[in-house]
Amino acid sequence: MLGLAKEVKPFLKAKPKVKHPRADNVVFGLHYKVTFSILLIFSALVSSYNYFDSSGSAIQYCWMMSTFTLPKYFEGERGEDFVHPGVGFHTEEDEKVYHAYYQWVPLFLSFQAIFFYAPHWIWKQMEGGRFQNLVCSILNEQEEVVKYLVKRLRKLKPKSFVSKSHQEHRSWALKFAFCECLNLANVIFQMVLTNKFLGG
Repeated sequence: MLGLAKEVKPFLKAKPKVKHPRADNVVFGLHYKVTFSILLIFSALVSSYNYFDSSGSAIQYCWMMSTFTLPKYFEGERGEDFVHPGVGFHTEEDEKVYHAYYQWVPLFLSFQAIFFYAPHWIWKQMEGGRFQNLVCSILNEQEEVVKYLVKRLRKLKPKSFVSKSHQEHRSWALKFAFCECLNLANVIFQMVLTNKFLGG
């Protein structure tokens, strides 16, 4: 029991107050704060360009129809052989290079932002404030908690206490690991999706 008292003693020292303990880590923060915010900002910037651009009717047409250029009109003298590089009269036999139109980019960026926020939202639903309650109770009632634990440990066998504690928190840890795997899967999915979207 003397060894147990030595183990508990560090917890009796005053700890700094934490207003809002985090139930996640830096990886979650990068996903749902930094990347999510950057994607939404760029989505808003690209959207505002689409609304304030002067070539509205052509853009609306290109939104729904496939946009393409003709490689045969990249060579020659501009103004004599073609109006604009890649633009000119064409037949069905002409080689065409299709382009993913930029007006879909705001929707794509918004879609990506939602996917980067989703693992955090799922974790918050699964976690349910349990971590914050645990930390706040330890910080606010630390001495009482430690005294209670010492009292309970004297009555219980150490092996049964560790086993019970392990079982209670196993599902919580598995849920956190699952959400971390979602973060990794999301990054891989976004790389593949962006490659497809940009025609790579």
